[in-house]
Amino acid sequence: FEQCTDTIIRQVGDLGRIVDEFSSFARMPKAVPEPNNLNEVVRDATVLQRVSAGDIAIELNLDEGLLPFAFVRRLVTQAITNLVKNARESIETRLSTQAEPIGDIQVMTGLADGAPFISVQDNGIGLPQEQRHRLAEPYMTTRERGTGLGLAIVKRIMEEHGGRLDLSDAEDGQGAVVTLFFAPLPTVQHRIEKDR
Repeated sequence: FEQCTDTIIRQVGDLGRIVDEFSSFARMPKAVPEPNNLNEVVRDATVLQRVSAGDIAIELNLDEGLLPFAFVRRLVTQAITNLVKNARESIETRLSTQAEPIGDIQVMTGLADGAPFISVQDNGIGLPQEQRHRLAEPYMTTRERGTGLGLAIVKRIMEEHGGRLDLSDAEDGQGAVVTLFFAPLPTVQHRIEKDR
């Protein structure tokens, strides 16, 4: 209960800032990274969605060996929230015409070639093949009520962190995988990871 309350209070404040950022997308404030625990941010960013997900399972598969590194907590929280929201909407669209399999979202963290990442995989309707490369452009949307800013903001957040956004199909062909790659960590952290 306390965790939910703290998260609600923090996210209400974040929502106010998100509204400002939507209106000033073209001039997103410069990121000022500070050391943070990525797994902790993922847990906090998804706790309300996991509680309210209904028939959709939101599972966390977090690399507990991932070391803290510098990023802007508020912006990364916003990116995760956007991705999980998109995944839920994709699953809800699929469930409206195809009840099986049940909705499932996997949120993972890890390290790939020295770069921390967050990956959100769903078993929704998947990504369109046509114009997929444009999905992260501002105001580009395939949804009836979409603003077309969700993925554009996520892409901008990753660019502010020296990272990138990657869109792909789920391995089993059902759904999508969206991965946020941060800039590679300093070599001292590479060595700690390799020694494990």
